Amino acid sequence: MAKKYYWLKMKEDFFNDLAIKKLRKIAGGDTYTIIYLKMMLLSLKDEGILYYEGIEETFQEELALILDEDVENVKATVTLLLMTGLLEQRTATEAFLTRIPESIGSETRQAEIMRRKRAREKLEDGNTVTTMLPDVTKSYTEIDIDKEKEIDKRYKEVIAYLNEKAGTSYKASSKANQRHINARLAEGFTVEDFKTVIDKKCAEWLGTDMAKFLRPETLFGSKFESYLNAPTNRKPEQNSHGFKERDYDFDDLARRLSEL
Repeated sequence: MAKKYYWLKMKEDFFNDLAIKKLRKIAGGDTYTIIYLKMMLLSLKDEGILYYEGIEETFQEELALILDEDVENVKATVTLLLMTGLLEQRTATEAFLTRIPESIGSETRQAEIMRRKRAREKLEDGNTVTTMLPDVTKSYTEIDIDKEKEIDKRYKEVIAYLNEKAGTSYKASSKANQRHINARLAEGFTVEDFKTVIDKKCAEWLGTDMAKFLRPETLFGSKFESYLNAPTNRKPEQNSHGFKERDYDFDDLARRLSEL
């Protein structure tokens, strides 16, 4: 899977923007501006969306944990961003940074290699580049098409597995679901990694209040890697009567009683 890089494109007049000027003018404004920039970087792979996963009691507290920033400073920043229109609260679990869509830069590793190759060839021989470029472009386009077909299959496989394990009915055709899966695939994770995360969180959350978070935006969001590497939490097995299986040995129990 081709690795994809993202970057934040800042305009020359970023600090002349009235909303940013207002943010910086307030006491502690420079700290709030840094937090805003960190929020923008955090949301790049999800095209400006920040997700609240319920790890902390509030969105601001969870954001402070992720950003390693003081909770009160994050609360103040979020309030100011909402007031200036730089942040929108879409749902109880999603917030959207309005300036991100125009500030996203991205490039696959293959595209980077191709761009560097073309630049190098142009320096060496301009005529050669002119004759070679159509074939190179065609080849690269065919590779992209093949990868898109492969990714489409992965959407279906991942969502079908989630629905089977969690008893949900999410759609592989959903653009939001595809965006979450795509973001993790771009980081080099595999379909098996998705299945492992689903298995682990289903084992941990099914039958609890956390079951509502068995959804693509939570499982495949920014905490995906931590979920993947978390230890497996298995629930105690039960027999057909609903009783937990014993976790002791009768012979060992008899021996201990005889020693009393």
